[in-house]
Amino acid sequence: MIPSKSPPPSAHQTKQLSRAQRRRIVAQTRRAEQVIGRKFRNAMRRFFRVQAKRVTTAWMESGGYLSSFAEGEFKDPASQLVGVSEDTLAVAASRPYVLEMTVTALNAAGQLVGAAGITGTDPMVLYLTDQSAQRVVKINNATRRGVQRTITRGQAAGYSPYEIAYGSTATRKVGYRPLKGMVEELYRGRPECIARTELAYSNNGAALHRYKEVGMGTVEVSDGPGCALTHHVSGLKPGESSPEDINGRVISIKEANAWQVAHPNCRRVFLPMALSPSRRTK
Repeated sequence: MIPSKSPPPSAHQTKQLSRAQRRRIVAQTRRAEQVIGRKFRNAMRRFFRVQAKRVTTAWMESGGYLSSFAEGEFKDPASQLVGVSEDTLAVAASRPYVLEMTVTALNAAGQLVGAAGITGTDPMVLYLTDQSAQRVVKINNATRRGVQRTITRGQAAGYSPYEIAYGSTATRKVGYRPLKGMVEELYRGRPECIARTELAYSNNGAALHRYKEVGMGTVEVSDGPGCALTHHVSGLKPGESSPEDINGRVISIKEANAWQVAHPNCRRVFLPMALSPSRRTK
């Protein structure tokens, strides 16, 4: 006989969070994101560094000529240099850390609201990591645009394939950035942004799933100054708040899912409205 799942805690079984508990949950979330984020950031740094080498090597091996017709369809040079294989490699570089953050967040949120533990093979874990994969591959779009601009400008100026790939004294004098330098410049700062943003998505998506799973319909938002629900308010000084600030507000889980983060590098965390009985004194 299969035992039935225990029902979610009812309203009278739960206790609203204190200010100290709110701070503790946010701090624990930040620590998990930082620990996993360091590994994620380093993995993405390696990815971009090697990608720059792959792009320039492929360009040189083509002799500076890439057919616009490949595999039965029109393709610009950038799409051939930064093809589908680059998307696959980007997902492979990010997936272990997204998976780790997702499992960590699901179990942390589960402990708060009295839900059972979860493993990396759970369908929800796989769903959330697949959602991340769909976002991560978009990082190559910026690389493709940069590659295409660099090649177009270099060819228009009459530069050789080597100059387009690595530059020369002449190209440096006119401020032309070759493929190698362009790709390396593009990834400057991107690994940190990708890691922070994707881990925020992983944490928030997992937490919201857990809260909804036990019957909660609303959550409290913890966010930085100047951050509105859908965007960061422009024109503010560092640390300055605005009337649109979402910090401390209570919103529906549906709305929270629609805006798990408001912008790249977003520090948003969603807090449950109450804790399970076992967490009352913690």
